[in-house]
Amino acid sequence: MATSKVAVDFAFTEKSGLIERPWSKITKKKKSAENAEALKSALAKEVAAASDSGRVRILNLPYETTEDELTTFMSAIGKVVDVRLLKGMGFVTYAFAAHAGQAVAELDDSLFQGRRLYIKAANDTTDGDPVEKVLSKQSAKAKQRILGKKLERNLDQRNWNLLYVSASVATDLMAKHLGIEVEDMLNNTSDSVAARVAVSESFVVSETKQWLSSLGIPEEVFIRQGNSLLSAKIAGATKAPSTRTLFLKHLGPWVDEEDLKALLSKSGSIRHFSISPTKTVAVVAYCAASHAKKALKELTLANYKSHPLYLEYAPAVVDDHLAKSEEERVAALEATDAVEATDAVEATDAVEGTDEGDKIVQSRSSIYITNLPFEATEQEISKAFETCVGFKGCRLLRSRKRVRDLVTGASKDVETSLGSGFVHFDSRAHAEEAMKKNLNLTLHQRRIVMEMAKAKQEAASKKRVIEDTELEITRRLIVKNLDFTTTVKDLRQLFSAYGAVTSCRLPKRNDGRIRGFGFVEFATISDAKTAMEALTDVHLLGRRLVIQPTSVAEN
Repeated sequence: MATSKVAVDFAFTEKSGLIERPWSKITKKKKSAENAEALKSALAKEVAAASDSGRVRILNLPYETTEDELTTFMSAIGKVVDVRLLKGMGFVTYAFAAHAGQAVAELDDSLFQGRRLYIKAANDTTDGDPVEKVLSKQSAKAKQRILGKKLERNLDQRNWNLLYVSASVATDLMAKHLGIEVEDMLNNTSDSVAARVAVSESFVVSETKQWLSSLGIPEEVFIRQGNSLLSAKIAGATKAPSTRTLFLKHLGPWVDEEDLKALLSKSGSIRHFSISPTKTVAVVAYCAASHAKKALKELTLANYKSHPLYLEYAPAVVDDHLAKSEEERVAALEATDAVEATDAVEATDAVEGTDEGDKIVQSRSSIYITNLPFEATEQEISKAFETCVGFKGCRLLRSRKRVRDLVTGASKDVETSLGSGFVHFDSRAHAEEAMKKNLNLTLHQRRIVMEMAKAKQEAASKKRVIEDTELEITRRLIVKNLDFTTTVKDLRQLFSAYGAVTSCRLPKRNDGRIRGFGFVEFATISDAKTAMEALTDVHLLGRRLVIQPTSVAEN
């Protein structure tokens, strides 16, 4: 008797009941529906996992894909905050976690540069708040105490200056500058060693600030504000940090400029590299963000001549300054020649014996030059431009200070270069022609930055001290945050390097200890200003000095 098709699909036995036949159409249809449900459920789980972590893993990427290309593609869903590329795969983190789930749902199995992408959820790399982990294991009373301490730390906002140099580095650099041994500079029983170390630090910080000014970089980018140094951020920063420019901090006299640049170039092509004259800070700008990220990953805390390297991303404002090439500046000057024809200026000699400083008068035929080596002379600059048509002369901007020699003890007037100056020509056309001719001019292995002088106060005069009438200051300064072992001799020795000190006093408590502050009085207001400007952020006996002028009313 023939068996029907239905009987073949399903058969009953007394022991097993209903039996499914694999080749049956009904069975295949049922399996297909189950697979579709499983795929739908798996996709929902991936979307949920990605929405929780905010991070996705991308497979089957072309090897030549760049971070910028992948960022542009994935940004169609939402803002991307981090991209990491490996061989054939990558990780993308979104600013909002929900966008990661949306990327899994919409971009999975899509085409990118001729390849089909497989996008899955990735684990969140953050470890979470360590305080929350501790709180989960504590009692209610302990939780209240821990949260109270955390609130106190959050309210305790502090500032850190990353231009700080250690006492050993400062003394080494100062001894090298003076051409003597460190032992000879410190082994003098008649003077205060602490004051000499503080003066050395003041010299190093001042040189570094002048170098930053010559590059157009504000020194505020080295100020960090927060309740701890690890979580501190740039004070007043409103933009995200640069992705291509790095700072190298806490360097020292052991650094070789060419050797360090060669080490940094192993991570990628360098667009700009500059190191301070004191060799304590360096700026390096790469051509691509991936090169900067590679350098940051491979060279942070790397051993360089028995010292660790400290790298961090620079603020975006630094990238903006370095991105302007000399060719772009010249092109902009040519395009706006008619507008800027009345804006060029030249500098006149400073009026000695006044507190007004340098005055700038208008000119149409001067070049403003910056990034000059501090040891450069006017003769060397004239030699570089004397072959140019219409050359008339040059002048370096200098500052004059009365300092006391730490070795001999004698006071004398010292003129120091501000790293900038002016080159004068008989016409604007000749000045622009000379600037194009000397576009890549270097002096003492430093590239000179040139632009037509403009009707603004020059960089050398930007850091002038505030006028007397604005703060109503006198010859007297108050010095705070002093170490309790500080003596009058230490304070007098430190401030005497910047002018004639007529009085120095440290108020004391009933037990004979000092109260942590003191007063220093100078012979002239200009000496008080010089000391206040030079000793800002300087450390005496390991503590940063806080120097403020005393008003007329306080006196």
